[in-house]
Amino acid sequence: MQEYIIILRILHIACGVLWAGGIFMLALFIMPAVDASGPEGGKVMRQLAGTNNFPIVMLIAATLNIVAGLLLYWRDSNGLSADYMSSPQGMAISTGMITAIIAYVMGITINRPGTARMAKIGSEIATAGGKPNDGQMAELGRLKNRIFTSTRYMAILLLITVVAMAIARYLY
Repeated sequence: MQEYIIILRILHIACGVLWAGGIFMLALFIMPAVDASGPEGGKVMRQLAGTNNFPIVMLIAATLNIVAGLLLYWRDSNGLSADYMSSPQGMAISTGMITAIIAYVMGITINRPGTARMAKIGSEIATAGGKPNDGQMAELGRLKNRIFTSTRYMAILLLITVVAMAIARYLY
């Protein structure tokens, strides 16, 4: 049984570091650089989204993190015991869990479809000769703004998650 918990903890922590770290890098460094680069920034985002599997890696890391975290929570709370969940440690872990799940849902309902749509538009532009029309430019701008805003909120939620998880074991 102990091996199961050790594997879950390693998976939860490693995937959490990858997921949160990736979102922090995007929100704090990559997205501002893309924004400052103007139209050339779109090429960077297409490259990031389309050719190196970044969105897929982030989705897998986030999913494994959430699943491992839920399994650990179930065990630590003795099957969702009210005593544990109302304790300071249980409330901190619950807060981190809720904010992580909200960030995850945002990623799969806003960022993932938006990134896929941007990639499709990019392919259409390339097929048509590399020059976007006004409608494509407007849609790309809307998608970029929506994804960037969502990613910033996800970074805030994941920061709350990281802090809650980091301090939880010291709360009684």
